[in-house]
Amino acid sequence: FDNNGEVIQSNIPIGDTHGWPNYNALIADSSGFLVLSTKATSSTNDLYGRRVSAADVPEDWFLIRSIPSRVTGIAAAFDGSQDLVAWGDSSGLWTLQIDPQTNAVSSARQLFSDNVDQLGGVAWHDQKLWIGYHTFQDGVIHLIAVSSDGTTSTPLDLVGFNSYPQLATNGANLLSVRSEVTPPLVGVVGRFLSPTTASADFIVSKSATLKQNG
Repeated sequence: FDNNGEVIQSNIPIGDTHGWPNYNALIADSSGFLVLSTKATSSTNDLYGRRVSAADVPEDWFLIRSIPSRVTGIAAAFDGSQDLVAWGDSSGLWTLQIDPQTNAVSSARQLFSDNVDQLGGVAWHDQKLWIGYHTFQDGVIHLIAVSSDGTTSTPLDLVGFNSYPQLATNGANLLSVRSEVTPPLVGVVGRFLSPTTASADFIVSKSATLKQNG
């Protein structure tokens, strides 16, 4: 798309991911675009990356990490210097960094060991990586913030069932949205997480089913 939202080119070939891609993520960074994709095997998920320049030229796929368990989601953000990648699996929630210029990959950092059965969105906001996820053990939606030194915030618990939040920031405010099926918050529910303390939940869109059934 150009700056006016008009399609310049479509069906840009990305290429072979060397296996069945279970999860995908896409970010823009200082080198262009980074495509992330997982390759499922019988016992592992290999996480690959591929860069695509603004001139629609894809580079070769490179292996980011072999993950010895089933991945339940990947997401990524750019902090202005490094690509930040997060993923969940049965061993917990993990992050790592990738250099946009050299593709050098940092060591993986395990944030906790609870089984993450769904990973939501991520956002780089207020010098922290914010991650939304759902854990199998307690069946609760959580949000966590990770500082550049690896310090994690106390998880913020959100009401919800089998859902996970998506995140977006405009630089000043961080907004999360999620699906909710527990009255009275049934539908798409939002919550501002900054600039100070988290706001109360508010309805973005109420479920038509709830309206129909009273």
